[in-house]
Amino acid sequence: MNKLLLLLCFFASQMTWAQFGAPSYEELITTKIIPEYSSWEKETQRVLVKTTIADGFSYYWRNGGESGVPFNIEANLPEGVELVEVLWGSPKYKMFFGQKTFAYVGGSYHLLTVKKNSDLSGEYDFDLNNLFQVCNDANCFAPKRVKFTGKFNIGSEQINPEFAEYYKKAQAYLPQKPSDDLGISVKRDGSGFSLNLNKQASDDKLFFFNDSENLVAFGQEWKEEGESQVARLDFKEDSELKEEVLKGTLLIKSAAGQKAYLIDSSKLADGAMLSDASAKEEIPVDEMVVEGEKPNFFITIAYMFIGGLLLNLMPCVFPVLALKIQSFLNQSSEGKGSALKHGLAYSSGVLMSFWVLSLVIIILKSKNGNLNWGFQLQDPAFVLGMVVLLFVIALNFFGVFEMGVSLTGAGQKVKKEGAGGSFMSGVLATVVATPCAGPFLGVALAATFSMSSFPLLLSFTAMGLGLSFPYLILGVKPELLKFLPRPGAWMERFKQSMGFLMLLAVVYFFWTLAAMIDVDWAVRVLASLVGLALALWIYGAWGAPWVAAKVRWTCIALAVLVGGFSAVFAYDASQQGGVITTKAPDEIVWHPYNEAAIEKIEAEGKPYFVDFTAKWCSICQWNKNTAIRKEETYQAFIAKGVTLYEADLTKENIELSKAMRKYGRTAVPVYVLFDGKEWKILPNTLTQGLLIDAINELP
Repeated sequence: MNKLLLLLCFFASQMTWAQFGAPSYEELITTKIIPEYSSWEKETQRVLVKTTIADGFSYYWRNGGESGVPFNIEANLPEGVELVEVLWGSPKYKMFFGQKTFAYVGGSYHLLTVKKNSDLSGEYDFDLNNLFQVCNDANCFAPKRVKFTGKFNIGSEQINPEFAEYYKKAQAYLPQKPSDDLGISVKRDGSGFSLNLNKQASDDKLFFFNDSENLVAFGQEWKEEGESQVARLDFKEDSELKEEVLKGTLLIKSAAGQKAYLIDSSKLADGAMLSDASAKEEIPVDEMVVEGEKPNFFITIAYMFIGGLLLNLMPCVFPVLALKIQSFLNQSSEGKGSALKHGLAYSSGVLMSFWVLSLVIIILKSKNGNLNWGFQLQDPAFVLGMVVLLFVIALNFFGVFEMGVSLTGAGQKVKKEGAGGSFMSGVLATVVATPCAGPFLGVALAATFSMSSFPLLLSFTAMGLGLSFPYLILGVKPELLKFLPRPGAWMERFKQSMGFLMLLAVVYFFWTLAAMIDVDWAVRVLASLVGLALALWIYGAWGAPWVAAKVRWTCIALAVLVGGFSAVFAYDASQQGGVITTKAPDEIVWHPYNEAAIEKIEAEGKPYFVDFTAKWCSICQWNKNTAIRKEETYQAFIAKGVTLYEADLTKENIELSKAMRKYGRTAVPVYVLFDGKEWKILPNTLTQGLLIDAINELP
């Protein structure tokens, strides 16, 4: 028994590391934001963004190639400033287990051009909320946005010397307009494009990265045609949109260094963009052969089987494995035939579930050729479903309520699980296993998504066989059960201990969900889980058959009501709006409190509203969600042209504390409404009607 407990502790520690071993993007990635001007006066300016990632890691370009979530820049700029253009630094061509990918290795440069209104002045903060999917040589991790903050100082023009220093380094990566001596021309035909340029030196290396995801990722196969070098780019077979224009980045590496060129066939010189009608003959193109690591179908099958086997030890799957073995122990007295029946039923549930998953992936791939593993984890509703499912299973393991049992009276023994129960256990194991597959199967799964339908189906079948293999072995060789402890009271304790592993899995998926939504909404999900736990406790305490019928059905109805409300509350929170609050209209912008901007507005006689708040202030959060950030309130603000400011004192901020004392207050919440001449302080406890009435009184 002691050996078994030591083994379980070892598995728990190892698999917990695997589950929670995903790197922190904030620790891996650093970004330096360098404006062209330390004081900005002209209408436009350039902003250089230098991003660095730790050694051994990479992230995808704007087009990931055959796999991956593309890098994306989301600029949250001050009101009156807009993003005009983004110049994307050139990536590297990288083979990832047989897949052609375009990625940034080591880091990247991006050049942003921004434009401002002429009436702006002062210092403004802005954010870049960039989307990354980070990979190393073994895995790709869940996509995540990371926020970086920069500043604009608008005033008399002053050049930023740091910009020139970094821009010089960035020029080798930032694409420029191609020169005429490259002789670039593009021909489009029914199946794609041919990119031609003058033959380069023998030692030069050419790379082209196509912007469009409707084109097959270019495998860097250049064909020499006389004095030209030709790249062929074909449309994907399932592509519905076939562009008329080829866009991308051409990179030429030579002994002297490298240069990048921006290719846009619509902007090439006259005659450089040809169509079928103007081309005398089609350029012959050899079948594309990818150099480097080549996909091996049988290796992928082996990876999938071994990975499926190892999935049994993941925190969210291991409890199902342990309890299934416990079920085998309970049924060991029924003989070898019973063990085989249950093993086959369980395996059938696993395989059927993987076949359904394969069919879903095949259908989705037909609609989206860039689909990759983990797409389900990009949906907050799916991640919320995993949190709730695993939380409910944990409560069941702890004995808060029972499910899947037949009870006819107090003290009656639990009915042994039938083949149907074993089948559903296999379905459950698959449901909780698929999101955990990344740590072991990142490379193999990436390869399967580039396969056609039948090989993909075989790959997931291998994964299902790996997941169900231990049960098949116990079904065929039930005598192996003799090496396990005999059934007894320890089994209930063991079941309860598995609940803690389930809670670890809940924490993992909740962490994923919290990264997708604001912290306020994540807290609401936690509150919903408490409500769900209450509902299941009511059901477990008074929903048993031996309880008086009137009491039992009343409590079941109450449990359904509480659980249903909690589920709706949680779903609404995962979607960040809907039932509870209303999404802010586009005209509504909450500015960080800025004393200079406040003084300017006061001088102009314009109205403003300031919300001095903090996350730890419960009345602040209540007012925000019931009075301030509501549709009718927003419309009132818009109608009166009120500029909105938020002063967040969640963390110590001396400047904001001084600003609050300016209005004669020393503690949050404080609500200031300026009517153009004087300001007044609204009550600490707001109602929506009171706030709207105060806004409507503005001139």
